[in-house]
Amino acid sequence: MNTRVPIPTDNIYKFYALFGLALLFACMVAFVSTYNTHLDRTFAVHEELEILKKLKKPTVDQQVRIEILERKAEIDPENKKFYMSIINGGVGVSIAIISFGFFMWQFKVQPKQDELIEKQLKKIDLEIKALNKQINNTPYRRRTH
Repeated sequence: MNTRVPIPTDNIYKFYALFGLALLFACMVAFVSTYNTHLDRTFAVHEELEILKKLKKPTVDQQVRIEILERKAEIDPENKKFYMSIINGGVGVSIAIISFGFFMWQFKVQPKQDELIEKQLKKIDLEIKALNKQINNTPYRRRTH
């Protein structure tokens, strides 16, 4: 499989930073999904519960359904709170991974890469100067056809 955008895996710190970003994105998607799912469930439960509570003489089945819906109305917020705490933990971990990866990349790896590039440029400059000297010191010869 050829990807058009190469994933930078030349050092572990870039991988940490990008993995942390991917984890943060996944946590954001999970947050929105959990929030919307809980909201939809809450509206559905309360809507049905209100309809059933307005009945003057509910049947036994309707009374059982009311009790189930009331229990669901108690449980769902607890579930949402639990899921959101897990997602918040994921956000915290992802931010820590991102921070560590970028910090180490910026202050440990990047200075060495900058130094290497600087030395390569100096080497190329010296090679160009040596070639220019060699060209200038070479006697001119006439070509014969």
